[in-house]
This record gives sequence, C-alpha cells and structure tokens, in this order.
Amino acid sequence: MKTVFRVIVVLLLLAGLAYFFLQGEAPPPPQVPPLQPQAQLPAAPEPIAPAAPPIQFPVEQIVPEQMEEALAKEGEAAPDADALASQALAAAAPGGLIADVMLLPDLVRRIVVTVDNLPREKVARKLAPVRAARGPFIVAGEEGARRIGDDNVTRYHPFVKFAEAVDLSTLVKGYVRLYPFFQQAYRDL
Repeated sequence: MKTVFRVIVVLLLLAGLAYFFLQGEAPPPPQVPPLQPQAQLPAAPEPIAPAAPPIQFPVEQIVPEQMEEALAKEGEAAPDADALASQALAAAAPGGLIADVMLLPDLVRRIVVTVDNLPREKVARKLAPVRAARGPFIVAGEEGARRIGDDNVTRYHPFVKFAEAVDLSTLVKGYVRLYPFFQQAYRDL
C-alpha cells in the first residue's frame, strides 16, 4: 500500500511540474492606448415648445358672415344676448323644456363663467346655467353597501328629456350666431 501511495504522490508531483514548465510565461496583457480627450459636444439646443394644436372647429371663420345678424345695426337698440340665447335653446329643444332645466336670466354670462371655472378645483354653483336637480339625492342599501337609489330617475328626468330632445345642429348654429356675445362676456369677466 505504501508503494501505491508513493506512486500517486510522484505522479502528482510530475503532473504539477509538467503543468508549470509547459505553461510558460503568460503573454503580457495588451496595451490599451491612453484615452484621448473627446471633443466637447455642443450643448443641447433649447427644447422647442410644441406648436399649439390646430383649432378643430374655428368659429372665427364662421362668425364674420353672421355677426351682422347677431349684433345691433347702426341706430337700433343693442340686441339682448340672453333673449337670443333663450331663443336659440328653444329652437334646439322645442317643447318648453329649457325652462325646466336652464336658468335663463343672465344665461350667456352664466355659461361663460361655468366654462371658465371648469379647469379650477371649485365651480361656482350659484352661477351655473343649469338648475339644480329637485329633491334630495337618494341612496339605497345598508351601511357599507350603499348605492344610488332607483327613485333618482325622477329627479334627473327633466335633464335627460332635455338632452334627448336637443337638436345638436341647431344648437351649434345658435352658438355660432351668438359667439360674439360669448366672447364679450368672457372679456367682461
């Protein structure tokens, strides 16, 4: 057994020596040329603000022909913007529905103020052009499982009826005709 052990030790020594001498010297690592200073890149140009999107339905192109119709002519009394707006709404939703839904006094100003308030956190409810729904908001169900009550249908019925009855084409024509009044009300804010 001693002989076998000696043979194994001698073979391991010979293998180690053979590896060491046959390996030789490792080639030197490749020389990396020194980094050349890079030319300074020009500063990034100032970002160009994106162009405003084109107005999809420019009213200015429509209004000049119809402005004379809506605005007072020389020597006549100035037209009542609210009366014209009420007439335009009545033409768009016949059947007297506007009285149930809209607050007609100071209507043009109310519409302009409401649209102007839309991007704000709060909207002035007392200046809204639309009446408040009548009666309390009704909920159903028990605590933790509340839902909108079915009886709210009657609360919102006049608004739904008005929305269904409005002829959008007539409404848009009325808006275009009254556009100068809306612009003036906006300037007056």
